[in-house]
Amino acid sequence: MLAPSVSAAETRAIESKGSSLIWNIDVLTANKRNMHKDKSVSEAINTIREEADKALRLPPLTVTNKKQLPASGDPHDYFSVGPYWWPDNSKPDGLPWVRQDGQVNPTFRYNQADNVLFKTLVQRIQALAYSYFYTDRTQYAAQAIKLLRVWFIDAETRMNPNLNYAQSIPGRTDGRGIGIIDFRSLVYLLDVLPLLQAQMTEVEQQALQQWLQDFLDWLKHSANGQDEAAMHNNHGSFYDLIVTSVAWYLDDHQLIKETASHTRQRILAQIQSDGKQPHELVRTRPFHYSTFNLKALFGVARVASRIGVDLWQTSDREQTAASARMLIAYQYLIDNIDNSRQWQGSQEAKPALKEMVSLAYQAKLIYQDNRFFELLGNMPEDVLQQVQQCRLVFTAAYTPMASQQTANPFCDY
Repeated sequence: MLAPSVSAAETRAIESKGSSLIWNIDVLTANKRNMHKDKSVSEAINTIREEADKALRLPPLTVTNKKQLPASGDPHDYFSVGPYWWPDNSKPDGLPWVRQDGQVNPTFRYNQADNVLFKTLVQRIQALAYSYFYTDRTQYAAQAIKLLRVWFIDAETRMNPNLNYAQSIPGRTDGRGIGIIDFRSLVYLLDVLPLLQAQMTEVEQQALQQWLQDFLDWLKHSANGQDEAAMHNNHGSFYDLIVTSVAWYLDDHQLIKETASHTRQRILAQIQSDGKQPHELVRTRPFHYSTFNLKALFGVARVASRIGVDLWQTSDREQTAASARMLIAYQYLIDNIDNSRQWQGSQEAKPALKEMVSLAYQAKLIYQDNRFFELLGNMPEDVLQQVQQCRLVFTAAYTPMASQQTANPFCDY
């Protein structure tokens, strides 16, 4: 069977916009040519295609279907409630709600909540976009573009380009800056949009770009956006990642430079010289939040590298790989994988090692640190599954040994 080809027009469309992710056209085309030769590649792609086939049969998602409206009363406004907030049982009406770190309140984490809908939307578009690229079947692209139109463009169903009412707290606030982290999966969406552009009309592209520009303006100038930018933990890091990713898509290189400068200071402030991330270690899931924050910082470094700004080697000493704070933070995680004394969070029985996979691929590529992959023989199945899916994204030839279908068809970077 002949491998699907990659057309010159398709290549130009992808390269013209590029991606904030570390993959490039060579990675994608290599996967496409090898999909019928390499079993691990074909299995990873087939896993994604299964999700895409499901998405073909499902109706579009819209922010306007919510049952409970935000304080604005406008169904077009995104609305969510802080995950760790609960009714106060000592009060007759439960107000104001109180915080219980690490204990997720399921009330607003149900299937039709805006935060769940947006994450689901992004996953469906990812599956459809990748499946279109790997199979050349235009029905995948058409469905992905339909989902984009309904959520971002069509007047009856579009989301307003702000997060004014994200992570509200009943009895306390209508919305908070830290709710911006609800939209962190926007980065994944921006990474696959170049795969769809050749199938989008000029009107659709312009409308989506305008939505993103309006959203970026809101991130920069709103009170909530400024509050999140001032955060000193993973919230601030993901704010930088979202801003730089949107800026890259909109070709705003100056904003990337300015934000990367702030991120450089975050790296030095948030990561100690021994690799510890103190703001994340005090949480109820310290290993999770340490990897979570590092993923955001790695992500900004990926975007910044596209315009020639090197955050990978950020250090308070001579700029060398050995003293790079992000490398030291990664090595701290590797060195303490089996050290339960370092991960004593009340909501974390043991480290979720699958959260290390995308960091490990990048550490191998950037810092030539291969230690995580040397441990694969002793890793649980969910780790091997992530290795398989992340192989589609990063330029590294590791053959995983996953024996079961993965629960997450996408690389969690």
